[in-house]
Amino acid sequence: MSHTSIVGVTVGVGAPYDQLASMAALCFTKHTGLPAVVLGAEEFTGSQIAHPAALRLRLFDYVDADRVVYFDADWLCLRDWAPTAIAELSEVVACRDFILADEWPRQHYQFDSKGFLEEPDDVPLEDTCDIVRHDYINEVRQFGAISLPISKWINTGMLILTREHHSTWLRTALELYLGPVGHHTVYYEQPALVKAIELLDLPIRLLPRRFNVLAAYETKWPGSVVGLHIKVKRHHEFIANLAAGLVSRPDHVQAYFQAQ
Repeated sequence: MSHTSIVGVTVGVGAPYDQLASMAALCFTKHTGLPAVVLGAEEFTGSQIAHPAALRLRLFDYVDADRVVYFDADWLCLRDWAPTAIAELSEVVACRDFILADEWPRQHYQFDSKGFLEEPDDVPLEDTCDIVRHDYINEVRQFGAISLPISKWINTGMLILTREHHSTWLRTALELYLGPVGHHTVYYEQPALVKAIELLDLPIRLLPRRFNVLAAYETKWPGSVVGLHIKVKRHHEFIANLAAGLVSRPDHVQAYFQAQ
């Protein structure tokens, strides 16, 4: 694509992610006013990467832009926002990873809480009991030999990055993914990305949870939700509607998922 200052990027390889990525790109453009690019089968075939999700590690190889908003194919933008107004260029901008059991698997979101509507507090979570997902945390920690505090772990389903400040992070994560850390069969390149943050001591800007809400059990979500990160295996009807052309525009997505 031609050079631009900022662009949205997602990845969609194979059904249903190819159709889902195209719809996610349309939703992103509608609600940000920014162009969006879908990396697909052609890029994946030539990448020598084990899984399509790890194409995010080579974002700046495929997209000629100074700044990128990466989002997974299953991250659907539901309301207007301005990525350019959010953070300093040097910061990795993302939501905190889903380390709290109330966010997953319980899905007990407090939509009017400070933690949902504003930036989360950087609180120590290591000594808690059933508040955090110890099984997930221990698995990723051991797999990637990670010592970064879990309150600084990010979910990589939506990221705001700059070529100048974050190309080294992605390149380091790619080297770890292809080498000493490797490909996780469930969490793919996530351990490598978190380990690279630790090694490079990158500054992190945590967005409010409303920008990246993991959605499995509910269909309707309040208007405060900016980005809905759906679990595809739990939303069979939506995926079927997308395949049938019954969901073909961003307003269809909004009507399906957002409470009026």
